[in-house]
Amino acid sequence: MSREDFWNEIRKEAETEAAKEPMLSSFYFSSILSHDCLEKSLSFALANRLCTKTLLSTQLIEIFNEVLLAKDSEQLRNNIRRDLVAVRSRDPSCGSYVQAL
Repeated sequence: MSREDFWNEIRKEAETEAAKEPMLSSFYFSSILSHDCLEKSLSFALANRLCTKTLLSTQLIEIFNEVLLAKDSEQLRNNIRRDLVAVRSRDPSCGSYVQAL
């Protein structure tokens, strides 16, 4: 599956989940649907989990994006996708890429 197809599959899952659970639609929008690629979505998710009062999520997003989107991070980007596929296929409690993410 191409990188773009993989991201489109995640977005499709998020749209489906948002329609099923309207109370979570803002979460799906801010964490997945508002981003144009997996790397930016992951940066957003990580930054919001790791931020503190002195290290803001916006600062972390910038750092994560710089690393994940760098030209020499191709292997890292491929490994992220492989990890998501592995979690989805091996964890019986994980039914989608959205959950794995």
